[in-house]
Amino acid sequence: VTAPVYAARIVNGMPKVVTSKRLPVYTNKGQKEDDRFNVFHCKRCRAHLVTTDAELAKLPRRRTDGALVLDARLQVVKLYTNKREGCKVVRREKGIERQYVHACSACDQDVAYTSKSHEADLELVYLLDSSVDVPWHRMKSPWTC
Repeated sequence: VTAPVYAARIVNGMPKVVTSKRLPVYTNKGQKEDDRFNVFHCKRCRAHLVTTDAELAKLPRRRTDGALVLDARLQVVKLYTNKREGCKVVRREKGIERQYVHACSACDQDVAYTSKSHEADLELVYLLDSSVDVPWHRMKSPWTC
């Protein structure tokens, strides 16, 4: 084992110790990016809204309004939104529907809703395609050549 070489220099009247031993530098440059998670952003202000591990190619759409459906019982779904007070009542052909709205935390635009109250466990989240930027470029194509 070799000892590091020390040299003393006097700078501004104070001795300064300089070593020739190089310390290791740790960076995350060699780490691979985690491709499992998809991040959804607000179309208006580009704020981070949702993180999920759902496969984009297999995301179903709702027949009534075309919203993207995320199932929190089967996938990891983390919301970064503000929950609006009360509920929004929407008339449908088969009756009425209560929507508990989630808004963007930065610009307060409606970006998602659930069919159960905010106090209940998160099951289905409906993302409004008109206000959420979906990362389609990360979709894994089911087709192979």
